[in-house]
Amino acid sequence: MRWSGRVVAGCALVTTGLAANETAKARSPGKAVRTVANWRSYASDGRRIGPAGAAVTVVAFNDYECPFSRELAQRLKALAVKYPTELSVVYRDFPLVSHNHAVDAAAAATCADRQGRFAAFHELITTVPVTAFSESWNALAARSGIVDTIAFERCRTGIDVLAKVHADKAVGEVLGVTATPGILVNDELYSGLPKDIGRVVERSLARARKPQHAGFAF
Repeated sequence: MRWSGRVVAGCALVTTGLAANETAKARSPGKAVRTVANWRSYASDGRRIGPAGAAVTVVAFNDYECPFSRELAQRLKALAVKYPTELSVVYRDFPLVSHNHAVDAAAAATCADRQGRFAAFHELITTVPVTAFSESWNALAARSGIVDTIAFERCRTGIDVLAKVHADKAVGEVLGVTATPGILVNDELYSGLPKDIGRVVERSLARARKPQHAGFAF
């Protein structure tokens, strides 16, 4: 997938009864929508990949059927390899109504997390074709190393899991997410996928690495 010009791309949240637009309006690459003072509260819930005490935390409001969310997952995976102790990613759900399998994928990811296999399951379903979502979720679970597929299936269709998916989306809406992926990089909110997410993360890392000078009393 190529990214050119000054475009921030995402799957649109708002539709008028038609399929979601697959691109958002242009925005300067790497420019945050706004600063979120209480950003840590959004990182306290969700499915984490990476150390909890990382210098930079990316909170991704994610739709597994959105191509830009899927692209983000691969970019963040590469960044996590580059910065294994300094970067952490927390995935939260933001399934769009225009995507038929997005809620089911989100529920399945939550249940994979409950069996300690979220990272493997997330990697699998962001790399297989979306058409694979029409297959058995149990088969995908088994491919990701989940042994107890009976418990996985029971979990996946549970009311509490579906409620958690929709609660995550509601949190994203309150935050101001308007396109997937909605991204918090520490305290900076981005709507859609920035042209250069690597530069955004590295800029945040540079700020976090700066020594914090304590004040002196005289």
